[in-house]
Amino acid sequence: MHPSLAHRGAKGLQASSGGAPISFAGITKRYGPVEVLREFSLDIVGGEFVTFLGPSGSGKTTALNILAGFIEPSAGDVLIDGVSITRLPTEKRNVGMVFQSYSLFPHMDVRDNVAFPLRMRGVPKAERHARAEQALAMVRLAGYGGRKPHELSGGQRQRVACARAIVFEPRVLLMDEPLGALDLKLREAMQDEIKEVQRRIGCTVIYVTHDQGEALAMSDRIVVMSEGRIEQIGTPAAVYDSPSNAFVAQFVGETNFLPAELAGGRLAFAGADAPAPARLPEGWRGRVALRPEHFTRVLEAGATPALAGRIGDVAFHGGSYRYVVETEQAGRVIVQEQRRHGGDGPVAGAPVTLGFSLERAAFLDG
Repeated sequence: MHPSLAHRGAKGLQASSGGAPISFAGITKRYGPVEVLREFSLDIVGGEFVTFLGPSGSGKTTALNILAGFIEPSAGDVLIDGVSITRLPTEKRNVGMVFQSYSLFPHMDVRDNVAFPLRMRGVPKAERHARAEQALAMVRLAGYGGRKPHELSGGQRQRVACARAIVFEPRVLLMDEPLGALDLKLREAMQDEIKEVQRRIGCTVIYVTHDQGEALAMSDRIVVMSEGRIEQIGTPAAVYDSPSNAFVAQFVGETNFLPAELAGGRLAFAGADAPAPARLPEGWRGRVALRPEHFTRVLEAGATPALAGRIGDVAFHGGSYRYVVETEQAGRVIVQEQRRHGGDGPVAGAPVTLGFSLERAAFLDG
């Protein structure tokens, strides 16, 4: 195996010495009067796996395309390894790219598709074929070099696209919705393979998706975007457990909101009250955000705080149930409950009392 494709250690930023640091410095992109990216600033550590997460039109692909050199920013600068690349053509930036559409050459076999970036860099034929075979082995396609793209499944073609992106050993790998065309099982398998490839070559990865599950499962940090702005940056756990605003709370996972206000040291919400968390100032008004899994069915009376209601639709998810409870105090509440072997599951139409702890809640202003 080529020396720089050898295993570089366990997961983590310390082991990812091959990745290049990236900086977006005040990037703005306008199309006429419309700003699709606004003062976008972000520093990425070498070897980090960072996901740009947001709905369509949030600016995530625009930011990626500016880094790749496909789009020129209206203002601001992009740096790799501390050096500005904003005026460099795409082919001079030395970044690998994987897209949803695969973009393989149908007339070339798999080996030549993977070796194409090396061919464009003037690498001799024997060496580029050897390195293409090494890259194919890394994505679990050893022996497939002589096939044509149409002879492969969708997942195999995406692996070929990944091998082509890493064959020239880039320090930066850009991935734009690479798994969007695959079915659920294959997406999950490819997530693991992409992370394994990144660990082995140590590159910096910027991954664009609107799929919160992918972002939570794969990222070192998530950049949540909306309407051309960054809403929150953090680890998957931090973004999920401590959303900075209602948009993040709703977009990353499901959330129940309970209007609340603090007075006299007590937090009043949903027809009940509880001791106020120390971090909230007197007079605070906003919403308590609770994830569906934060609720539990209370089997004994007297739990505080609690919501009473009646169970609506129940969906069975193998290891868990997801169901709706209509409450008088808080309206419709979504609950996710782990399935207990031998235990009674929720029953549609049955009365229920839901208990929860404010220690797990997020408190959103306004």
